Amino acid sequence: MKFRRLTYEELEERTSQFIKFLAKNSIDTSQWSELLETKPEYARKLVDDFSDLVMEHTLNKVEFLEHRTDNDLKVYKLLKTKVIVIHLQIGEKTGLNLRRYASVANLLSGLERDMWEAIRLNIYEYKYKRERAQEIFQLMESECFITHKNEFAALYKLIQNGSRAT
Repeated sequence: MKFRRLTYEELEERTSQFIKFLAKNSIDTSQWSELLETKPEYARKLVDDFSDLVMEHTLNKVEFLEHRTDNDLKVYKLLKTKVIVIHLQIGEKTGLNLRRYASVANLLSGLERDMWEAIRLNIYEYKYKRERAQEIFQLMESECFITHKNEFAALYKLIQNGSRAT
């Protein structure tokens, strides 16, 4: 498997897609029932193959990811061949916890001038080390979550302006 097996609930949501997948593999409903009884390993392999197709299709639509800790925020822009990362680090002296803010805009609007000295903002990029969808999957497995372009745009605007004030 390239990704992970879909949960029972995820499979149930995609019953019609799974039936079409089985049909493309020349398996009808009665044959599927028989496979479950007589060849459970092969049935699991088919579920795994279907899961990979669904996951790859879903992951290829992802454009932005975000990862937060108390003092660290990374927003990833996932392009076709590379990733652009904006990394915001806040010193502990600020007393801020990045997990408490619903959005980057909320965070930035709540910062006071003297807090900017304890903030580092960097941008960097890298090429994918493996297939794009697999790399996105790995990031999501390491606690990244799908986010909106507004999060990236707010930080990028700060970098472009060369200013930290919003």
